[in-house]
Amino acid sequence: QSIVLEALANVPSTAHILGGAVIGKDAQSGVVDPCGRAFGYQNLLVCDGSIMPANPGVNPSLTIAALAEHVMSHVPARATALDTIPRHDTAHVEQRPALAEA
Repeated sequence: QSIVLEALANVPSTAHILGGAVIGKDAQSGVVDPCGRAFGYQNLLVCDGSIMPANPGVNPSLTIAALAEHVMSHVPARATALDTIPRHDTAHVEQRPALAEA
């Protein structure tokens, strides 16, 4: 099963939406850097099929997942981020007894 472009023009196609925010070395050649960070914006990451520059001609799901994992590998670990958040005072929280076992 293939669509007309694949059959007649040998142009690969997919049902997945790809491109639109492609990877580039700078803002003139792409929308995001190789780590998925959008040029000109702080803390904006793109980690979906839009960073793929072209249609691979096969189901791109694993490639998209690998790209998303690569982008997320450059994000600091959650424990590090949580260490900077002030802890809430829990002294005012009502302590409730545990439920008795039946």
